[in-house]
Amino acid sequence: PRVGSSMQIKDVSANRLGGLFFYLSKVDGKLQSDMRFDNYPRATLSGRMFIQSGYLTNFDFFKWMGNIFNLPELEKVYFDNIDTDFLTTFEKQGLDKINLVSDDLNLNGYFGLDKNEIVSSKISIIFSRRLMEKSANLQTLLNLVDEKSDRLAFDFQLSGNFHKMNFQWLESEFKKKIQKAIPD
Repeated sequence: PRVGSSMQIKDVSANRLGGLFFYLSKVDGKLQSDMRFDNYPRATLSGRMFIQSGYLTNFDFFKWMGNIFNLPELEKVYFDNIDTDFLTTFEKQGLDKINLVSDDLNLNGYFGLDKNEIVSSKISIIFSRRLMEKSANLQTLLNLVDEKSDRLAFDFQLSGNFHKMNFQWLESEFKKKIQKAIPD
């Protein structure tokens, strides 16, 4: 028989749902969600979630960026809100139209994980001037290309095995300026 059901979750601690959605195990904040379960043509749980007033911890990508730019603030990223669409099947899990908003950074993009734990993702991170000023490494890059922006975007592709993810900095005007400023 075909089964379909709609659910609504309100004011639940996001990390308490980490067993159902692996990515929530590293998120603290109040979650609200509208979900839909269907078993035909395949079992699917989909919907939209909103998380307010929380923080992200132990995200490999943020740890990697924190190490590169010497920004310990990226080890625990506080946010005002996150909203995203999600889809979970037996074959894959994914987040789409991710939008994280905080005082120091914004993040947009998508993240997918298949049943073999292969990642497919593109994200854009926008740093505030205040956060950029906390990093001597980032200040060196900004000075190299005489960048005076209040906010700076970095676009990345994440791929490979979930436990050994690859992070690739994608082309942008800022990256081109840095490459042009560095002698061969």
